[in-house]
Amino acid sequence: MSKFVKASEDIQELVEKVAEERDLSGYIDFETIHFGKLKDVISVMKASASAEYLSNREDLVLVLIREDVFDKVDEKTKLMWIRMGLDQVAYDSEKDKVVIGTPSITVPVGFYEKYKDDAVKAALLAKYTIAQIEDEQKEKKAQEKANKKGKKKKGDE
Repeated sequence: MSKFVKASEDIQELVEKVAEERDLSGYIDFETIHFGKLKDVISVMKASASAEYLSNREDLVLVLIREDVFDKVDEKTKLMWIRMGLDQVAYDSEKDKVVIGTPSITVPVGFYEKYKDDAVKAALLAKYTIAQIEDEQKEKKAQEKANKKGKKKKGDE
C-alpha cells in the first residue's frame, strides 16, 4: 500500500500562499500531502464525501505532491508548480461547489525539445480551434431551436 504523509510545513505554507493569491482560501480547504508514487510533481483532487465527513471539513481539496522532487528545486519553481496545480481549482459560487479541471494542453517532451515554442503554439491553436467549433455548434443548435419555436408559433396563429 502506498504511503501518504502530511507535507512539510514550508510546502503547506506555499500552497496556502497561492490559495490566498487566487482568493480560494475563503471557500476551499486545502490539505497538502506528500505521495512518493505520484507520476507528476503535483496533482489536485476533490476529497471524497467520506474523507470530508471523517475530517469534518467541507469543500476539502487534496494537493498531492512529490516532495522529494520539490526538495531539488528553488523557491520560484516550487511556487510555479503549485500555481500550475491550483490553477485547476475554482469555486462556483452560483452552484456552491468546488470545480476541478480546466482546459489544458499536452506536448510530448521530445516534441517540445525539437520545436520549442512552436510546439506549444500548435497545441494551443488546436485547443482554441476545437473550442471555437464547439461554440459554433452550440450557436447553430440554439438558432435551430429558436427557428423551430418560431415556426410552431406561426402555425398556432
